[in-house]
Amino acid sequence: FQVGFTTMSNVSLVPFMCYSHPMGASSVQKYNSVICGDSEHVTMATVGALVVAVGVTFLSVAVALVWLVPRQAANGNVQFLQSCRFLVFRFRTDVL
Repeated sequence: FQVGFTTMSNVSLVPFMCYSHPMGASSVQKYNSVICGDSEHVTMATVGALVVAVGVTFLSVAVALVWLVPRQAANGNVQFLQSCRFLVFRFRTDVL
């Protein structure tokens, strides 16, 4: 998860890293031929924003599920706990 999230974040933020030219224009830092603001850059930025949105959505859902786990465990909701096991299976209450 961590490797995929880091890679996804890195790739999706590339279109937003521009640097200025001495003549006033700016280019994407990793792809010098892409001028910031052109149609090609807008496409890259749109895809990057969508990927960031997917990552933030996943992270938000994961945090919400971890927040709900104690309540669902107290209620005895085994199906919920089994579906969220990948988030909390390493947590141990005896090692705090």
